[in-house]
Amino acid sequence: MFKGCGGKKEYGKRAVKTKRRDEKMTAKLKTEKCAGNGIVDCVFAAAAVFLTLYYIRISQCGINVCDEWSFIVAARRMINGDVPLLHDRTPVIFSCFFLCPPVRLFYALTGSYTGVILFIRRLYVVCHLIFSSVIYARLRKYDWFALFAAINYMCFVPNEMYSLYYNSISLMAVVTVCLLLFTGRAPGRVRLVLAGAAAACAVLALPHMAFIYFLWSIAVFAVYFFRRGNSEKLSALPVYFSVKGWLYVTLGIAVCAAAVIAGLLSRASFGALIGCLPDFLEYANYTSGSVFGVPRLMSVLRMFGYAPPFLAVLLI
Repeated sequence: MFKGCGGKKEYGKRAVKTKRRDEKMTAKLKTEKCAGNGIVDCVFAAAAVFLTLYYIRISQCGINVCDEWSFIVAARRMINGDVPLLHDRTPVIFSCFFLCPPVRLFYALTGSYTGVILFIRRLYVVCHLIFSSVIYARLRKYDWFALFAAINYMCFVPNEMYSLYYNSISLMAVVTVCLLLFTGRAPGRVRLVLAGAAAACAVLALPHMAFIYFLWSIAVFAVYFFRRGNSEKLSALPVYFSVKGWLYVTLGIAVCAAAVIAGLLSRASFGALIGCLPDFLEYANYTSGSVFGVPRLMSVLRMFGYAPPFLAVLLI
């Protein structure tokens, strides 16, 4: 009897020692993890400061003679009353919606448009730094992979145009969608709706990106069709690959689309806008080689593929 009690006491002592040893090991691992994160944090901070100063310096040199100025001019025209589709039927005209607020703010502060190109360039550098920092923060638990993803994004400048225009804006929107859907915990309703809003911004900046939404919708309903008889397999799907997730993302897209349509209808009649659609589609067909914009989309994705392997890291 006493021997049994002694055995229990001995077992209890060993359990306490094992627990303390595990706690020490856990604390040691946490310390090493924090030290590792500290080194990566310092490397990212140094790289971000260096690249930001470099971009600020290089953004003061020269001007892109192709179309950088045209987007700012189009934003100014929209501020003065021009309506997309009605007065400008180029597919990327809707990207100028995003330039209207900063251009209007610059004019309100300075009273003129002198220097607005430099202002938009510096605003782009700030946005570039913010997005790179958010990518790093969301992926920080991956240490060096997070550093690679964030710096890779920051080193990538579409067409080497240090400005806010359709390519840079659509890339920021796509990154936002990926961060909302693929990082952190499983996305809830709010994050799904916000992801839909970001996807709508990507399409607004570059209409050809809508093709990705159609492909994703087909994939979601195809998976649901083939697995509808197995509730366990359906419940095991990621939320962004479920019909419920599709509905919330589509809701975010619909809200943004309704806001844009309401803005257009406040300046032009429905009939006038509909009458401009044939010319708009003809121009899209001419610039992309297809009314659905597939060749243009492929060229855009190839351009994005030069630098953003960080998108692959988001899927880890």
